Amino acid sequence: MLKSINVEEAVNLIKSNDDIQLLDVRSQMEADMSGTIEGSILVDLNDPKSEKLVNSLDKEKNIYFTVQAEADLFYLEYIWIKAGF
Repeated sequence: MLKSINVEEAVNLIKSNDDIQLLDVRSQMEADMSGTIEGSILVDLNDPKSEKLVNSLDKEKNIYFTVQAEADLFYLEYIWIKAGF
C-alpha cells in the first residue's frame, strides 16, 4: 500500500526507526546535482538495474521513498507490483 507523508513525518520516522529502507527515486544526474538523503538507496529508473534493486529489498521492512516526478511514481508502482510488494 502506498501512503503519502510529509517531510516532517518522514524525518521523524527515519530518526526513530532503524528498520526503514529509504529509496530516493531520481536519476543519478539529479542526485549528483542536489545530493542525496544520508542512508537512502538511489533508484534510478533510467538504469536497467533498478528493477533488480527493487527485487532485492527486504519485504519485511518498511520502505519509504522520495519521488521527484509523478511519472516516476507510476513506473515505480509497476516495478513494485511485479516484485511482489
